[in-house]
Amino acid sequence: MTSNRRRAPRHETLLHVALHVAAKRAPADGVRGVVSSLSRSGLFCATPARAAVGQTVRFAFTSPDGVACEAVGFVIENRGELGFAVEFQGETREMKAFFDRVERLSADERWALLQSIDDGVIEIV
Repeated sequence: MTSNRRRAPRHETLLHVALHVAAKRAPADGVRGVVSSLSRSGLFCATPARAAVGQTVRFAFTSPDGVACEAVGFVIENRGELGFAVEFQGETREMKAFFDRVERLSADERWALLQSIDDGVIEIV
């Protein structure tokens, strides 16, 4: 996500997510984040919560049609209190189907679909 050459189209969004630190098994000080950029290949989470480069991250949500979607990746960039970037490692069948749907929509429909997700979770392992 640090390169201007991306592997997949990036979708701007304001997807609110709960942050969890797996080692603590509790919310990261009750911190929430906002996924401001999402693609098949990764995301950027705006949050004051810290995540070190190389940490494993699990991103999960339920699509508006009720399908559980999940991606696992690694923190590739830490911007301090501004947030962190994650690069996904592969694509589950459910996540692929979700992005196939997203990428067929108009910009307005895509924005509405992404904003309808209300149970996003980022777990920092």
